[in-house]
This record gives sequence, structure tokens and C-alpha cells, in this order.
Amino acid sequence: MPAERSARVRSAVLRSLIGVLAGAAAVAIVAGPASAAVVADPVFDEGGCVIYRVTDNGPQGAQCAGVNLTGTRFGEGDFRGANLIGASFAGGDVQGAVFAGANISGADFSGTRIVGADFTGAGIVPATVDVTADASGSAPVAFDVTPPPGLTVDGCSIVGAPVDSGQVFPIGTSNVLCTISSSFKGTATAVMTVNVVASATATPTATPLFTPEPVTATPVPIADSPSGSETPNWLMIGGFVGGGLLVLVGIVAFVVTNRRPKPDAGA
Repeated sequence: MPAERSARVRSAVLRSLIGVLAGAAAVAIVAGPASAAVVADPVFDEGGCVIYRVTDNGPQGAQCAGVNLTGTRFGEGDFRGANLIGASFAGGDVQGAVFAGANISGADFSGTRIVGADFTGAGIVPATVDVTADASGSAPVAFDVTPPPGLTVDGCSIVGAPVDSGQVFPIGTSNVLCTISSSFKGTATAVMTVNVVASATATPTATPLFTPEPVTATPVPIADSPSGSETPNWLMIGGFVGGGLLVLVGIVAFVVTNRRPKPDAGA
């Protein structure tokens, strides 16, 4: 019996070890691709300026201020949160790159291929504009357009309708799409979010939103008015009285005629 019990214990321990090893192997398989993505080779690594592709899921916030990136291809480059002040992308290729939150002040994009790049929040147009509505329930929204050298803002719109600085927006959130171009054929985009909120201290309007139409009393015709307010018809009354008198005179005449003594037959 002791030998049998010992064998069972060894068997249970062995099964537990096999389960732990299998679990560790599964975790390694699942985590392997993610780890490989993080350590993918950067598309640019020079002087502390390290740039990955967006799909590499690498670290963001590249420090490339003043770096000469002229002629370099950065397809799908990840420039999110990067410091690109004074950097030169002249003659390069950043198509499909993402510049969200990057500082591109003074960067040079002359002749750069920017097709499909996203410059939202990069300072060309504001990332968000928050304003408070006036009593009319809307507010004018002013914004500045400040593209760096080599880039031009072609215009902004909402579903194809042009939007200019100073345009009035209703209460709510509106996403404005701005198109950007360089001297190279093709355009990039930047999205500006406009938030218009109602004033917490707004005075309620004195004019009601709905005013019922005043009810005007319809005059009641004399013929339809209550009997207590009827106007006597003297012509009709006179006709009845006259007719009665004629009948009465006729009756009296008939009676008088029949009472006259009849002439004696022997006379």
C-alpha cells in the first residue's frame, strides 16, 4: 500500500509539471509576435532620432528636432508625439505616416510625398476648439491655419461643405476635415474637432418656443341666438293682428245679418 500511494503521488506531481510547462509554452507562443513587433528594426535610427512604422507598435515620441531627413522614405512612419522642430523632410516620402500630436514647427516638407499622411493634432490646424454658445444656441468658431514650410492647407469642410474661420456652429460636436498638400502630387489630412457647449448662466429666452393662436369668438347670427335675446318681428305680429281683426269683423257681420227680421210673407 505505501508503495502504491507513493506512485500515485509521483504521478500527480508529474502531471502538474507537464501542465505548467504546457501553459508556459502557450504564453510564449502568444506573446512572441507582440514582443517581436516591439523590437522590430526602425526605419530610421541616427543620432537619437529613432523612427518605427505605425504597424511595428514601437515606442512613440521620436526626438528628431533639427535632424536632416531629406530624401528619406518613411512610409507609414510613426511620428506620434515626436519632436520634429526644424527637421527636414524635403524630397522625402511620408505617405501613410501619422503625425498625431507631433511638433512640426519649422519642419521642411518641400517636395515631400505626403499622400495619406495624418497631421491631426500636429499644429497645422487645432486638434480641438472648445467654445460656449450664446443665447441663440450657436457660436462663431475662429481658428488659425499654420502649415510649416512646404505644406499648404487647401481648405476645410464638413461632408463636403466648406468651413472657414469664424463660421457659426450649433451646440454639439462637429468634426472638420482639412486637406493639406505639398508641391508633390497628392494630399494629406488633419481633423479638427469643434465642441460647442451651452452656457451654464444663459438667461432663458422671454419668447416662448410655441405660442398658441388666439381664439376669436364667432358672432352668433340673430336667428340662431337664444330665445331670450330675440328681436320682435313687428311686421309678422301686425299681420297676425290684422288677420284676426278681419276674421272678427266677418263673424260680426254674419251674426248681424242673420238676426235681421225676415219680411212677412203676407205683406
